[in-house]
Amino acid sequence: MAVDASPDQPAPGLLVPSGAAVEPLTALAMNVHSSPGVYALLLGSGISIASGVPTGWGIVTDLVSKVATAQFPDDPAAAAEAAGDPEHWWNETFGEPLGYSSLLARAGQSAAARQALLDGYFIPAEGEESTDKAPTDAHRAIAHMIKRGAFRVVLTTNFDRLMERALEEVGPRPR
Repeated sequence: MAVDASPDQPAPGLLVPSGAAVEPLTALAMNVHSSPGVYALLLGSGISIASGVPTGWGIVTDLVSKVATAQFPDDPAAAAEAAGDPEHWWNETFGEPLGYSSLLARAGQSAAARQALLDGYFIPAEGEESTDKAPTDAHRAIAHMIKRGAFRVVLTTNFDRLMERALEEVGPRPR
């Protein structure tokens, strides 16, 4: 049974047998520790936000805003309107649902142009702090757990390579 989190209840989404004697997150930590390699880790964009990398939706919103500026250079409100409701703006402007592939196809005419557009979100620009778009303590902590064998499989929805960079810093080579 999933329950809402409160001081007396587990985190949302955790299944807890009735009468459980140990706090669910503590039990999970104990199980990961006692069963190395059994659990897989799923990482989402939240882990990279602290390093200055936007979420996937943040990137889409920004790119749609840039497309609006390029499409309507004489309309200073176009970018703000597009950023306010990217899906609606896209559908009204191009007559198709907003999709990542169609957005990139319109934003960059070649694979190299699309890669250059995306690099700005993941690679520090000249003048940015050395900590911008770099692995965080969370990335490094996970890398250390992987090095110790706690996890053998890491699935990620992220486009950034911050987890891979943290693994390279700590020792295990990502595959």
